[in-house]
Amino acid sequence: MNLRKKNCLLIVIDCLRADKALSIKNSSLALKFLIRNGVTFTHCIAPASTTTPCFGSILTGCYPLTHGIRSVYGFKLNKEVLTIQEVFKMNGYNTYAFVTGPLLPEMGLNRGFDGYEYRDHNIGVSSKWFQELVLKFKTKQFKEPWFILLHLFDLHRSKRDLFIYWDDALRVRIKINLRDFLKGREARYHQALLSIDEKLFELLNCLDLDNTLIIVTGDHGELLEISRVKEFSNEFKKDLHIIGQKVNLKWLIRFDSTTDKKIIVGHGFHVYDYLIRVPLILVDVNTLTKGGIISEMVRQIDIFPTIVDILDLIFKGLVHGESILNLTKGKYRSQRIAYIEACGAVLGSVKNWRFAIRTPRYKYVCALYNEKIPEELYDLEKDPEERNIAEIRRDLVQIFRKRLHQIRKECLSLKEKLKVQRKIYELKCKRLLHK
Repeated sequence: MNLRKKNCLLIVIDCLRADKALSIKNSSLALKFLIRNGVTFTHCIAPASTTTPCFGSILTGCYPLTHGIRSVYGFKLNKEVLTIQEVFKMNGYNTYAFVTGPLLPEMGLNRGFDGYEYRDHNIGVSSKWFQELVLKFKTKQFKEPWFILLHLFDLHRSKRDLFIYWDDALRVRIKINLRDFLKGREARYHQALLSIDEKLFELLNCLDLDNTLIIVTGDHGELLEISRVKEFSNEFKKDLHIIGQKVNLKWLIRFDSTTDKKIIVGHGFHVYDYLIRVPLILVDVNTLTKGGIISEMVRQIDIFPTIVDILDLIFKGLVHGESILNLTKGKYRSQRIAYIEACGAVLGSVKNWRFAIRTPRYKYVCALYNEKIPEELYDLEKDPEERNIAEIRRDLVQIFRKRLHQIRKECLSLKEKLKVQRKIYELKCKRLLHK
C-alpha cells in the first residue's frame, strides 16, 4: 500500500473566461495537455466578478458573505473561517503561495501558508521570476508533500492601454499604448492567453503526474466584446472616477454606475456569464478519468471539498461547497444553485452592488440596496445573450428572490457556526505540535 501523500498544485489564471480558454484547446500546449489528462468542467460559476472575493471562496469553500472578503478595499478574511492551506497544514503538508494583483497579505489570504510570495503585478510568465519558479519545480526545491497556489495575472494586465494619473505636481496625466490599443481588447487577450499557455506547459512538464493533483481555473471572467472607442471612453471614466475619490473632487466622481451602467469596463460591474463563468480542470491520473468533459454547472466553492475528497484529507468542517468527485465518475448529478455578488470597486457605492443566484437554466439579479435598479431574470438556456425577462416571468422572480434571501441567511448562520470550528482546529494544531 502506497502511503505517500500526493502534492497539489492549484493554478488560478486571473480573468480566464471559460469560452475563451476552451476555444484555444486545439492550438494550445498546456490546455490541451490538461484537458487530455484530466476532467474539464465547462460551467464553473464564480461567486463574484472580482479577484479577492473569488480567491476567498476558492480557499475557504464559502461564499463571500461568510468568508468576509466582499471587495478589494476595506475587507479582510473572516478570522473564524478555515482555509484549505490550513487544512493541508493539519494533514502534514508544506504550503506555498505565489500571488500578485490585489492579493496583498493584509487581506488575510496568507493565513496557513508557510511561504506567501507577493510580486509586482507587472511580473508575468515571460519574466525571470517565472523561469526561476519553473527551475524550482524541476529541481524539486519544494519540500514534499506540498500544496502550492500559483496566481497568474497576465490576462488582467493585457487589458490596460490607457492610464490616467496625478503627477507629483497634482496635474492629470494621460498615458496610452497606441499600438496595443489598436489591436483591440479581444486580440490582446488572446495573445496573452497563448503566452501563458506556452509558459505554463514548461512548468507542467516538470511535475510528477503520478504524484500530483493539478487544479486549473480562473478567478472570474472579463468583458472583451467592446469597441475601441467605448473601451477608451470607459477606461477614461473609470480612472477619473478613482482619481476623484482619492482627491475628493466631486466633479470627477459623478460617474456613478446605476441603471444605465455608465462605467462598464473589465469586470466587477455585473454578474453576466462572461464575468462569472470560468473553466475548471482537474488532473489526477490515478483517480480521475482522462479526457472527460462535463457541462453540468459546478461552483468555485466546490473546489475546496473536492480537493479534500480526492486527496482524502482529514477535514470535517463546514463549507458551502460540495465535492464534485462523484460527477467525474458519472455517479451523482445534483441541481446546484450558485450565489453570486458584484461588489467591484468600479460600482462605487454599496447601493450599486448586484446580488444573484444562478441555476443551470436561470439567473436572477437584484440590487438589494437600491430600489431604482430593476430586478433581472435571464433564461440562459433559451437566451445566452442574457436579455431581461423579469417583467414577463414575475412568478419565477418571486421564487428566486425568496431563495436568494434564504441563501444569504444561511451564509450568516454559517458565519456564527465557524467560531466553534476555529476553536476545534486550534486545539488539533496544539496536539500536533506536542506529538
